[in-house]
Amino acid sequence: MPVYPTMATDTNCASQGCRCHARTPRYPSDMTDAQWAMLEPEARAVMAGLVRASGRPMVHDLRAMLDAVGYVSRCGIEWRALPTAGSIDSQSVKAADTVGAATRGFDGGKKINGRKRHIAVDTLGLLLTVCVTPASVQDRDGAHPLLALLRGGSPPSDWSGPTAATPGACWPGPHPRCASP
Repeated sequence: MPVYPTMATDTNCASQGCRCHARTPRYPSDMTDAQWAMLEPEARAVMAGLVRASGRPMVHDLRAMLDAVGYVSRCGIEWRALPTAGSIDSQSVKAADTVGAATRGFDGGKKINGRKRHIAVDTLGLLLTVCVTPASVQDRDGAHPLLALLRGGSPPSDWSGPTAATPGACWPGPHPRCASP
């Protein structure tokens, strides 16, 4: 849905479906004609320098782009609406003989008898979720409860890994023994 209402025949932008050239300003953050007249020469000079540096001409209306920047700077962005990314990984750790056999296993790939911690971090490396399983749990199988916790649910009912009552539990959010962000 376009931001600016226009007539379909009034479009002349090089980007298909874009109506930025024939728009009607409608937000309080949009520039007035007097403001645009004052800012236009400087904005065009800056854009000319960027075109020389990158070699790609701008196809969208410069005033519409500056109105969009003004809208974001004045009204902000709803952070929950932005897509995010993260990473999941696991690490096998040797367990002492005092650790019960029910909460440890043998990781055949790394030849380690112990536990495996599955973690999810955001793009800054901040911890999102931790899940500790026996080392014998495959990475793909440990990812299921980890992703369920990230979605805000509980691990799948058919998952036979440790529960919250066992030492190898899954913790949503920061681990109770870790410092909170």
